[in-house]
Amino acid sequence: MITLTELSKVLNLSKERTKQITDEALLKNPNLKIEKGTVWKLGEDLVVEIMKTRGIKIPNKKVITTKSQKGGIGGTTLLLNTAIYASKFFPVLVLDFDPENHATNFLLDENTDYKNLKCIYDIYSENRDIEEGVISTKYPNIDILPSALRNHKIERLLSNQNPKKLLRDKIDRIQKNYGLIFIDLPPSINILTGSAYLTADLIVLPCIPSVFSLESIGLTIETIEKLAQDFEAPIRNYKIIYNQFNSKRVASQEVLSALLNNYSNLVYPFYIKESTEVLNSLNAGKSVFEIKGAKEIKNDFSNLALNVMGIE
Repeated sequence: MITLTELSKVLNLSKERTKQITDEALLKNPNLKIEKGTVWKLGEDLVVEIMKTRGIKIPNKKVITTKSQKGGIGGTTLLLNTAIYASKFFPVLVLDFDPENHATNFLLDENTDYKNLKCIYDIYSENRDIEEGVISTKYPNIDILPSALRNHKIERLLSNQNPKKLLRDKIDRIQKNYGLIFIDLPPSINILTGSAYLTADLIVLPCIPSVFSLESIGLTIETIEKLAQDFEAPIRNYKIIYNQFNSKRVASQEVLSALLNNYSNLVYPFYIKESTEVLNSLNAGKSVFEIKGAKEIKNDFSNLALNVMGIE
């Protein structure tokens, strides 16, 4: 559910005006879901109805990935917080292909029995649909295809497959159920990650204040474009998000300048600032939207989520 304050940001209206519009929508349809307390919380159906009446186009269903060929730059953290915010608006699916399964461990309840869960390796080795492995998470509007260490073996299993169709065919059969599908990838290129890049409607490449991270942006784009050319796939849609930015550090300013010089049309016009609150929320097993305070970092992540969703 989304708070009145969050919705007012989406609508670009005052909180008071947003409250009036909400009451008007409820007069027309009292069955729309809302929790009125100290903080008003609006259900998905009510939010969508209000957005429609304000002329805000509901985003098309999209497949998103947030990884480059360099690890340790916060790609999974960006994905998780973006997915959690987006789930306030519509159902979300996370496909965890990373054998380290950080997204899986974060999204599933600590009492989950992992023994009989299906991962993407099982989906292909047993010739199943993705839907057969999808389970609910601790977040009401987010489902996941969990990961497992055996995903390491998938390269041998899928050798000689066409990456253009490998994942697309399976996602097509489940996409109607979700507003957004996020794919969490390992920081490497193999047949499956290549297929994920060719399937994604949007590839969000994180960059942190590091020369190595900056170099990985060019390398990742070059690799994906070569793959697309080899298999006659359309040109991919990239965006770059600058993560862990600190305006007081020279390295942050230098890498930002290089990003704008080399990829100005791809860089989001905002960034995720360096913040201990992100690490603290992860250690607590929560998204940034679930911790107290942290207004600035919540605003950073909601900006990213709204842009990824297509609500700008």
